[in-house]
Amino acid sequence: MPDRCYFRLASLAVVGLLFGAAAEAQKFPLHEVRVEGAERLSAGAVIVESGLRIGGPVDQTDFEEASGRLQGSGFFSSVRFAYQPKTVEEAPGFSLTLRVEEVDQLRPVIFDIPALGGVDVLGKLAEIAPFAHAQIADTPEADNYYRAGLEELVAAETGSPEEISSDIYNDFKTGELTYIFRPKVLPRLQEFEVEGASALSTGRIHEAIDHLVIGEEYTERRFRAYLTENILPLYGELGRLKATFEEVSSTSPAEPGGPLHAIVRVAEGGEYELLSVDLRGDAIDASTLSEAANFPVGKRANQKKIGAGLEAIRTELSRGGYLSPQLNEKRVFDDAALQVRIGLQIERGPLFTFGSLTLAGLDPKAEATARKRWKLTPGDPMNNPYVDDYLKEVLQRVETNGVGRQMKVREGTTIVDLTITFR
Repeated sequence: MPDRCYFRLASLAVVGLLFGAAAEAQKFPLHEVRVEGAERLSAGAVIVESGLRIGGPVDQTDFEEASGRLQGSGFFSSVRFAYQPKTVEEAPGFSLTLRVEEVDQLRPVIFDIPALGGVDVLGKLAEIAPFAHAQIADTPEADNYYRAGLEELVAAETGSPEEISSDIYNDFKTGELTYIFRPKVLPRLQEFEVEGASALSTGRIHEAIDHLVIGEEYTERRFRAYLTENILPLYGELGRLKATFEEVSSTSPAEPGGPLHAIVRVAEGGEYELLSVDLRGDAIDASTLSEAANFPVGKRANQKKIGAGLEAIRTELSRGGYLSPQLNEKRVFDDAALQVRIGLQIERGPLFTFGSLTLAGLDPKAEATARKRWKLTPGDPMNNPYVDDYLKEVLQRVETNGVGRQMKVREGTTIVDLTITFR
């Protein structure tokens, strides 16, 4: 049951008129509704979704039903109401106050519905479902509310009904959960065209991505993700660091799950030269790190080589026991000259040292051989690349079907114990 609160303030005359025994079955006009506690959702939306209408005849039962309707929407943790008599132009009626507490567990929302391509989905949805917002209350009722509104919107925009489903996407990097609304039955990509490509041929684009997308379920978001992950790196190798997919559009399938045709327009941008890379950070050997990175300074700003250089810096730092460095990259573009400078702020992080080595899965003779090859002693920097070199050497001398390793940091320290398991 909704959490409700009632109070009545009235003159004796109005009390007698509105609440007298003879008037129990009679309703009176709702002259006023006030909303308290609404922050993310508008007061107007709360009133609309309550089902009450200014001027309409109401009694306490209607207020209870409105309160229950709001509570059941899934957007509020608490809904209370209070009412009192109010006379307008000599017509006795009610003034109602709705006191709401919004659900505070919110999730971002993504609309991934091919049939609504080019439509301001959130704006249009809010006209149908006033509680629609860029963040959804994390409740089953709110999920149902969005899906019902979206199904109505699709039918209004396309003239064809389409069942909408929702998925919850977990971004493992941020830990953030996102609601994604999409058709229950997705269309499949039959073919796509590429417009605006010259530095990278359309044939090369199709070669890189066709096997991933043709014949597969299609949404614009999913298709853009494939383009970003597989095509932008190719432009990056060409120094086209600002290449973007300006537009992705598609035809509407004739029926749910049917084939569709997509068009991709790419803005390739210019080819940039890497003018310089400036390495900064406390207690770093910039010269050694720069040499290890071998950035293509003075040449095409090949993103693949730049990425390899960053990885080489991480490897070099890990040789000294810095296993969790932070590399904060800032790029400054001169678009007129097609040049880019990179500033790299390096934070080495804590120094990890070697603690102990455990070898598992070897017979005593093979273990003795493997242990004899180990060179790190307790207190040495935990040289991660050395472990790779060590395993390559040991695997040439012992028989095994595979190998696994686990590094465990002792609680409250930066001492690393290493376990190598041979299978």
